[in-house]
Amino acid sequence: MSKKTEILISIISHTNIGKTTLARTLLRKDIGEINDAPHVTSEPERHVYLEGKDDVIWLWDTPGFGHVGKLLTRLERENGKIGWIMNEVVDKLFNRALYCSFSAARNVRARADIVLYQVNAQEKPEDAGYINDELKLLDALKKPVIMVLNRIDITSQFSVIDLKNLEKAYFSQFGHYKCLEKIMVLDAFSRNWLQELRLLNMILPLLEPAKGNGLSRLINIFQDQQNRVLEACAQAAAQVVLHTSHQRFTLEDDQDPEQVFRKLESELQDQIDAYVKHLIEQWSIESEGRAQFEADIKQVSGLTGNTYSEKEVGFLAGFLSGVLSGLAADIMAGGLSLGGGALLGGLIGGLGGFSVKKLIDRLKKDDVSWKNDALVEIFKRLLAIYILAEHHGRGKGTLALEEPAIFLSEAVNKIWPMLKSRVVNLIEDAQTNSRFENSLIDLFKYCVGEIEKELYS
Repeated sequence: MSKKTEILISIISHTNIGKTTLARTLLRKDIGEINDAPHVTSEPERHVYLEGKDDVIWLWDTPGFGHVGKLLTRLERENGKIGWIMNEVVDKLFNRALYCSFSAARNVRARADIVLYQVNAQEKPEDAGYINDELKLLDALKKPVIMVLNRIDITSQFSVIDLKNLEKAYFSQFGHYKCLEKIMVLDAFSRNWLQELRLLNMILPLLEPAKGNGLSRLINIFQDQQNRVLEACAQAAAQVVLHTSHQRFTLEDDQDPEQVFRKLESELQDQIDAYVKHLIEQWSIESEGRAQFEADIKQVSGLTGNTYSEKEVGFLAGFLSGVLSGLAADIMAGGLSLGGGALLGGLIGGLGGFSVKKLIDRLKKDDVSWKNDALVEIFKRLLAIYILAEHHGRGKGTLALEEPAIFLSEAVNKIWPMLKSRVVNLIEDAQTNSRFENSLIDLFKYCVGEIEKELYS
């Protein structure tokens, strides 16, 4: 049996920048120790990043660089020759910072095909003097380096153009180092799988041919994995719309239409809850990661851009079921809650009015169902919730995002006018479209792709 083609990537950075956090979210599993302190990782640790039948990418989580001045001084004494670093003995207990720097440098020298050099993008490039010393050392190690910019608070002040300009600013400051091949934004949390794909494609031309061929095969596997997740989630979303479009309840003589509406609402709520659980499973959202996802769902209601008067909120809270405790406060704050009907309550509240007549149709004298406008809005909400799950589904283990992903809702809101007519036309043709479910799946995937372009290209 032939040995697998191995591609070795070392994550390097100044201490306490977030290497292990990045490694966790790339690997989508809980590894290493996270702590807001220097030199938490003291020995290199190897993990499988991507694996196929014939190929594997190993990801090395290395100790952080401390002060590398002593290494550079010794390097000058050795006339730039770096071989000595492999045999140097440093006391781990009494000079931990230097020991960790040596350990990281040895790992790169002996193991790495590619170095991911992580920096804190909250610092201005011209103010981060330590980066120059560390790139001088990496230059001497003669391995190709991709600088990845971490700690990007893209939830508020950054646009796609801002991120590209940030990459350019760092390249302008540090691009003269021979080892530095590329610079890209790759935040430990605020990213989508497409940015990981961009990283893999950056690495591809930097490898020798045999390893490049192996990486090409692994890239195909990676894309297939993500496409399968999208397909499964699109099917789940289509099932919600399909089920809702076929909901029918009979209005008995003298029955309050709002009672029938509550039946429709309750059944739809069950469908949406099942959809959310499906997304959580598909994107491996765990414990605190799930809690953060649920918190970020609150941002979805911002898509409508509506504000609610106290009277409107009171009316809405009055005709929705009694489990919606606190819904009025949520809506007045511009948010939603997950589960217990509150998610659906905010969804319905965004349909442009609170009259039951605007939400349901009378098919015959005694039958009621959802109107097409309501189905279109439900599709939009399912889409927005998917984008949230896709963004947060990093397998963070016990880690949690600190900021709500408002920018995701804003992106959906921005692109929606270009997508809405397709959704409207499809739902209006539902009765005559024999492929309605498949068409819903295809349209959902198309809409996701268009939103991803807005966010990540």
